Amino acid sequence: MNIYAIITLIAAIITAFLSVYALRYRRTRGALSFSGLCFAAAAYAMGYVFELNGTAVVDFRFGLYIEYVGIPFIPFFWIMFTLQITENQKFINWKTIIPLLSISCITLVLNYTNQYHNLYYKDIQIDYSGQFPVALLIKGPWYWVHIAYI
Repeated sequence: MNIYAIITLIAAIITAFLSVYALRYRRTRGALSFSGLCFAAAAYAMGYVFELNGTAVVDFRFGLYIEYVGIPFIPFFWIMFTLQITENQKFINWKTIIPLLSISCITLVLNYTNQYHNLYYKDIQIDYSGQFPVALLIKGPWYWVHIAYI
């Protein structure tokens, strides 16, 4: 395991701990959305640990599968947390939750089924020129939709 993966693993563990710790204060405004945000960030970081240790395309895909448990939901939880702590709960209703959560769920499904349509990533290649192999992700059209959402 390289040093970058170790540092990222430590960050993932700390963030996962924060997610669980925030649940102790679930009745506090913003605690549940903060917990979800931390969980999503921890999943992203943990998947990136696998990606940093990958040597083949299959390893990078596995890391991306774990990362995308969290990545699509980070913007959703961030928006919910921000609205809650700024006392703008009036904007948290089905008219905002459904579209935001829909984009996150569509992103998750498209990423998990990408090998059938290449809408998220057109291709995954490996760059061996550095200290360790890294994935070169050729972005597809839905990737840019998700970036706009973020």
